[in-house]
Amino acid sequence: MPLIKERLEQDELMTREELSKKILRCDPDTADKRYLSKPGFPYMQPSKRKIYSKKAVQKWIAENQIYN
Repeated sequence: MPLIKERLEQDELMTREELSKKILRCDPDTADKRYLSKPGFPYMQPSKRKIYSKKAVQKWIAENQIYN
């Protein structure tokens, strides 16, 4: 458990609104439709509201990009 705690302390945890604005750069409703509802999109739910790890989301984006 100490390793998990240490990693979380070095990460930024964001709300849906913060994630939409800072990382996804769209409004929260668009983020819900295009990203947050996708299977495997990373989140934590320690209470009723989901929170998002900036590092985990950046990793997910890098691993789920589509190149033509």
